[in-house]
Amino acid sequence: MSDSDNQDKSQKTEKPTPKRIQDARKKGQVAFSKEVTTFFIILFFLIFVIWILPFISKNFINNFGHYLDNLGQIKINNYNSQLILKDIILDILKILLIPLLLLFLLIIISSLGQNGFLFTLEPLKIKLNKISPLKGLKRMFSLKSIVELIKGFFKILIVGIISYIVVSVYKNKILSTYNYDLGSFLNFGLDIVALIAFYICIFVLVVAIIDYFYQKYEHTKNLMMSKQDIKDERKQTEGSPEIKSRLKQLRMERSKVNINKAMSLANVVIMNPTHYAIALYYDKNSMNAPICKIKGIDNLALHIKKIAEENKVPVIVNKPLARSLYADVEIDKEIPVQHYKAVAEVISYIINS
Repeated sequence: MSDSDNQDKSQKTEKPTPKRIQDARKKGQVAFSKEVTTFFIILFFLIFVIWILPFISKNFINNFGHYLDNLGQIKINNYNSQLILKDIILDILKILLIPLLLLFLLIIISSLGQNGFLFTLEPLKIKLNKISPLKGLKRMFSLKSIVELIKGFFKILIVGIISYIVVSVYKNKILSTYNYDLGSFLNFGLDIVALIAFYICIFVLVVAIIDYFYQKYEHTKNLMMSKQDIKDERKQTEGSPEIKSRLKQLRMERSKVNINKAMSLANVVIMNPTHYAIALYYDKNSMNAPICKIKGIDNLALHIKKIAEENKVPVIVNKPLARSLYADVEIDKEIPVQHYKAVAEVISYIINS
């Protein structure tokens, strides 16, 4: 168990960082509402009863009616029975293809709609600490399990009440169905079932919306962090302050070595006087334009100035030119054309002074 898990929950007052959320997602730990999936299954049942079942019945009659009408005339032998069986199986598959695809699509939508695409094998890994019978009993009798049990009873109760109300409203019509022929009786029964499914669907939709936001809240609550957790995470992602300081020092040392090498060739340093420094090298016999040998800002700029003075390289203060050159020119590259005139004036001033 990690130190984070051992901490008192009262210490976890900070919202989870994006990294913590992403790490949990990689482990398959996401906010997921089963009620949303339940809603889509009931929605499928409602669509099935209202639109798909009549479609299936119509196709069944069209596809198999000729077998029933000519039952006495069909010669049954091994070859014919195989062909008939093959036709029946293919027709059943064709009829059921649309509802099965619709059910699959609704389940996919219910999953993707909550958390997007997520593939991880982490939940399938065997973890010995989860096999403990004692922990299993604790989970079985935990507050969450009791709440789920109460919620299940409550849903069954509401479904029963909805069914009772619908049947009570249509009681007289139901009692008079003994006069109906088989087709009318089945149609009326489907209408009652569809009506019950419609009201249950509305009820489950409300439950699903509430449960969806509750699961989001519960997931965020479980990922809450303490201030120490955030510090530890920052150390992991950015490195400890000691390491960062050491790396900064090494970069500075390497920069100073580069400055010493560059300054041995530089003709001039253009500064702004403490924030920007650009060292230029120009040989009129072999070059079309000056080249930036080194550049730096703040402390690095001051170091460039110091090395320039030690090597008796002229330092010219020109704030606008220093800023522009720093932004526009890369090390060991020629200065852009738009700076030719200004730099030429600086070099001409040095030559003539």
